[in-house]
Amino acid sequence: SARTRSCAVMSYIESNFNNFCFFFNDTATTEIYTLSLHDALPISGQTGGFSTWLLGPVKGFLVVAKDGELPPFFQKVNKNNVPVNLMIIQAIVISVLGTFLLLFTTSIDVAFWISVALSMLIYVSMYILMYLSAIYLRYKKPNVKRSFKIPFKNFGMIIVSVIGIIAMALSFIIAFFPPAEFPSQHRKLYFSILIIGIIVVFALPFIINAFKKPHWILKNKK
Repeated sequence: SARTRSCAVMSYIESNFNNFCFFFNDTATTEIYTLSLHDALPISGQTGGFSTWLLGPVKGFLVVAKDGELPPFFQKVNKNNVPVNLMIIQAIVISVLGTFLLLFTTSIDVAFWISVALSMLIYVSMYILMYLSAIYLRYKKPNVKRSFKIPFKNFGMIIVSVIGIIAMALSFIIAFFPPAEFPSQHRKLYFSILIIGIIVVFALPFIINAFKKPHWILKNKK
């Protein structure tokens, strides 16, 4: 009958409402929900940063490659102007390096700290070179029209660059000091990988430049 169906519907609604209230009033369930939301927010935010971490370095390499500093193999892009070969090489290098660190340290924490410190050394080295380049270009090519200039002319450029270089140099030094919780048995490996890694990073451009060929430059760059 209609009354029976109405009672069944009301019973169904009441049952689901009680389950809903239990879900949000139960301590364990609420903690799980809160934890999931707490994790989901930073993860969703980091998703946008993945594109920067993935495409940023290879886009820089692509500019260098198109200037003839790398072989034509590295200059290939797809229809979206994404350097495909560079992306693949980046994935291979990072995968091999990550596997190497994990196998030799047998600890994810140790591998993480070493990879972060090595990345820090590479990045601060790049910034130091950028500051030095800014000073050099300001004096060597003062008449070039620039979209932005540091106030107070050359004096302002020197002050900002010197402060930046000092900050980056301190960061470079700090990277060689692992955190207190870092296992003592892995400290020699930590220093060895950082020193070897930064030597390879600085030596690689000179090695590539020594073997550079004229035909590496794109036709539209000539």
